[in-house]
Amino acid sequence: MNSYYVPTQVKCDPYRIDLVIGKLAIECDGKAYHSSPAQKIHNRKKSAYLRIQGYKIMWISGSSIGNPIPQS
Repeated sequence: MNSYYVPTQVKCDPYRIDLVIGKLAIECDGKAYHSSPAQKIHNRKKSAYLRIQGYKIMWISGSSIGNPIPQS
């Protein structure tokens, strides 16, 4: 089995990226925290900034990662 190091909370001024794999920025957010109008505006600005920095952005809901897949 291969292991990979995935950096977390990577600084990309003025933001932090939850997970980074190469130039893929993965944001893991819960609906309760990120559904307000102000937070949606913040997320759009963050996405635009990260794209300018060369990142592709993937937003993942907290509920979709709440139950890890058992390893066999």
